[in-house]
Parts: sequence; C-alpha cells; structure tokens
Amino acid sequence: HAKGFSVFNYSGKFEEFAELFLEGRVESGSWWTHLKQYVENKDGLDILLLRYEDLHTKGLNMIHQVNDFLGLPKLSDELCKRVLEETSFNKMKEDPSANYSWRNDGRKKDESPFMRKGKVGDWTNFFSKRTKRQV
Repeated sequence: HAKGFSVFNYSGKFEEFAELFLEGRVESGSWWTHLKQYVENKDGLDILLLRYEDLHTKGLNMIHQVNDFLGLPKLSDELCKRVLEETSFNKMKEDPSANYSWRNDGRKKDESPFMRKGKVGDWTNFFSKRTKRQV
C-alpha cells in the first residue's frame, strides 16, 4: 500500500513496513486502536463488522446480512449471487472506481499493486514468522 503511492514516500522493505504498521507508526496510526474502537462501539453506532474470510466462505449469507443491516428490501438468493459476482475481487480489480487506476499519476504500479490476489490467507506468504506471531 504505502510503497505503491508516491505520496507516502516509502521505499523500504515490506518487513520493515510491517513493523511500523504493527507499532502504529504509519500515516493512518494504529490499526489495533482503530479496530478496537469499532469492536467496543462505545458511541453506540450502527456498525456491521465483517471479515473478508467470511465473504469467501459464507458469501451468500453475508450479502443477506449486509442487505438486512442496511434495511433494504429482501433480496432473492439469485440477486445476492449477482451482487457477489459484481463485487468479486476479480471484477473490482478491473474497476477503476475500486482499483485506484484513476490515481495512476501518483502510483508506482511496478513496485506495489494496489490490489494483489484477493486470496484468503495469502498475507502469510509475506510476513516473517515473528511478524505472524505479532498479528
């Protein structure tokens, strides 16, 4: 992410960035603090927390859950399947509104694509054993 956008001015190794990220020393601050605020939801906001992995294993149910959370009219399974197809990783990777290709002037596409593979668990191929334990 940071390496792919010139605005972040980051050119180090991934492992170094992972350390900075885990310590909250990146432009967006601490992921853990950010996530904790939503999990605790002290402000009583209407929040629906989803896991990427669940979209892959329980996609149809997740689309129904999002639809219900938004208070929209009930969707048929057929329409939910279409939503899953239209919002699939492969479709979004080709969609300029999702893949940041409209920001090509500020991106270093050759160094780090904005969207990689969309595979559950692929992150483990990039983290050291030490970093995996921290996550």
